[in-house]
Amino acid sequence: NHELLPLLCIAILIGGIALRTSVWLHFDALQPERAWFVEDIYYPTWNRLDGLLVSSSLVWTATPLTTAKFYSDTTIAETTLAGTSGVLTHIYTVEVDHDFRRWLTAIGKFTWGTLDYQGDARRDKIYSLSGDLIYKLNRNIWLKGTLRRDWLESNLPGNSTATTVVLVGVRLQH
Repeated sequence: NHELLPLLCIAILIGGIALRTSVWLHFDALQPERAWFVEDIYYPTWNRLDGLLVSSSLVWTATPLTTAKFYSDTTIAETTLAGTSGVLTHIYTVEVDHDFRRWLTAIGKFTWGTLDYQGDARRDKIYSLSGDLIYKLNRNIWLKGTLRRDWLESNLPGNSTATTVVLVGVRLQH
């Protein structure tokens, strides 16, 4: 019955939250001296997944019309690759925004980084080069076009890829 499906999804979501909260509170009561940001999950086939997690940004307004930005982000992500605990990602982005007119903005972006699959020999390098053009018809309607080229270079044969993405969009706001 399609009417019960949303209720079933909500019940599963609430049940999962309740289960996770009870497990967290149970272990927190047993080990109150441990750091609050350390999560102990034990799976006998997984290696420890750790790394220094850092996020930063630097913004420089070169002129009233031009802004340069640098972002860096380090995260731990899940993966479906067998035998690995997860992926330690280091991503760096340089972006330059320039307003040619009040109604025309160009954005250039270069991104690079590494994907370190913990517990496996796989190490990937990623690169991305993109350009955006935003045309503001008025304050409520914007047209946006994006051209992006992505590369993934893996140390394992057959896992490297290169893609080109073209996006065209309309932004409506009121």
